[in-house]
Amino acid sequence: MALTTWKLMRWKIRRYCIAAFAVAFSAFATISCGGQTRHDQASVPPDTARVWFVDVADSAGANWRCSYGTDETEFILETTGPGPAWLDFDNDGWMDLFLANGSHFNPDTVSKYRPHAVLYRNNRDGTFADVTEKAGVGFAGWAGGALCADFDNDGWTDIFVTNSFGCDVLYHNNGNGTFTDVTRNAGVADEYYGTSACALDYDRDGDLDIFVTNYVPYDTSAAVAQRPGTSRYTIVRGVPMSMAPEGYPGEPDLLYRNNGDGTFTEVSKTAGLNRTLGRGLGCVALDFNHDGWLDVYVANDAMQNFLYRNNGDGTFTDVAEETGTAYGEGGIPAGSMGVNSADLNGDGWGDILVANYEDQTPSVYFNMDGRFFIDRAVPCGIGGPSLIPLQWGLVTSDLNNDGYVDAYFAGGHVSSRLESRYPNSRFAQRNKLFLNRGDGNFDDVTDWSGPGLELVRASRGASAADYDNDGDMDIAVVEKSARFSLLRNDTPHMGNWVRVVLRGERSPRDGTGTRVRVLSGGRWKTAEKHSGSSYASTEDPRLLFGLAVAAAVDSIEVEWPSGARDLAVGIPANTTVTFREGCGYDVSANR
Repeated sequence: MALTTWKLMRWKIRRYCIAAFAVAFSAFATISCGGQTRHDQASVPPDTARVWFVDVADSAGANWRCSYGTDETEFILETTGPGPAWLDFDNDGWMDLFLANGSHFNPDTVSKYRPHAVLYRNNRDGTFADVTEKAGVGFAGWAGGALCADFDNDGWTDIFVTNSFGCDVLYHNNGNGTFTDVTRNAGVADEYYGTSACALDYDRDGDLDIFVTNYVPYDTSAAVAQRPGTSRYTIVRGVPMSMAPEGYPGEPDLLYRNNGDGTFTEVSKTAGLNRTLGRGLGCVALDFNHDGWLDVYVANDAMQNFLYRNNGDGTFTDVAEETGTAYGEGGIPAGSMGVNSADLNGDGWGDILVANYEDQTPSVYFNMDGRFFIDRAVPCGIGGPSLIPLQWGLVTSDLNNDGYVDAYFAGGHVSSRLESRYPNSRFAQRNKLFLNRGDGNFDDVTDWSGPGLELVRASRGASAADYDNDGDMDIAVVEKSARFSLLRNDTPHMGNWVRVVLRGERSPRDGTGTRVRVLSGGRWKTAEKHSGSSYASTEDPRLLFGLAVAAAVDSIEVEWPSGARDLAVGIPANTTVTFREGCGYDVSANR
């Protein structure tokens, strides 16, 4: 976006005013946040409260490299990038990893790196094996990200790949270690600029539908005429850049209704979506008002965000403005990238976190009993430290098993062109980690969380999974133009835990959309099973609840999308509980 001298001055004034405001609040103020009190920011956390991450991708035998154009980014297509997708494709109880990839415009670079997607099978010993060729999922192109879910309820996880420059792809899991490309027959071969996708049973018919958010119209021939510095939207803060998103119209989001026979019907128009075309980068499905119908939040770039409320009759209404979730701080449209949802303050309601562009605080929307949301990014301790990094993916998970949801933000700039003139706008950046104090207030512990948080890279998508089945959540991060990061959680003083695995009968087979409540130590912990979140990513399909020092779980309540309910009582800590809808549960050690 081109800026006049006065606009540039206003941008600088606003930036430093917000930074000063955030620092003042973090260091001195006592502020209401989520119904609780915000105190001064901790300096160095005690050993018992620390988390510790180590990048073990090399030793795990997983050296996949993300290729996505050049770092200088002549074209907007090069600015985005994929995210990691966790799944158990062979049903052995260990998380495998699918990584979609991009490409290059230079054919010599394509020949050098031969970029393609990769599927890593978990060897169950801390290492992975590349089984891409055998599995038949080596997608080559400009992938946006990946959504892993069981779309045909056969008990095997399928893979849906969004494509930023070509058709999206649906791989059907054959149950024998291989996949079949069923895109055309399934009816999901759209050619928009696909970024993120999430699965949900929006009509509650028992099978999973697909929501795809798309970005901007991209045409190579037109893009060549819009090289950096050639027009208003190709100059950002005085620096020639690839065309800014403001220079493009939006694209429609898509809703594929599952027909139950292996095919889908695109129903976004009849569902009431796209009254406004968005520039979508992230999406997540959640039941924000607890009416039993899954809603969808869409993070848009350089415009208002959408919160599609499910009306329960096959249609949706965008209620972002009336619920307070449309805009960033100060009521200004943000450059939103990724989004996730979790109960941050333990009140039982799903809150919404949105990762935004640099010099914009992330949005931390606290859910007020399903009626509206309040953005408390700065007072809860996340906003100030996150002001400078440009954020993409974000993880919401209990990373030290103390029973409270923490937040991890993956950051990296869209281009390396700005950093010579603006040192804070570095292409490669450090990611941020915030520990929950137990009341929806957070401490920035990035500097004390191990070598995995010292990495300086241009991150894109991020998602969490307990890949080594040791009872804590690890994090995978896609790094543009570099090997991906596999951050193993080596926290020394880890709390106890319980894992919940869901097997639907009337509800979707993988339990997507199920709400689970765990009571331990006199306190309830609530989580919804998501499929697709963060930015272009998929998280561990199993739900892991931290129990702190509790040696047992008093009760686990499961509310399925069908309306059925299951209950388990007196469950020992550090075990896995597998619920089969309406058919009881099994308890096993570890996995």
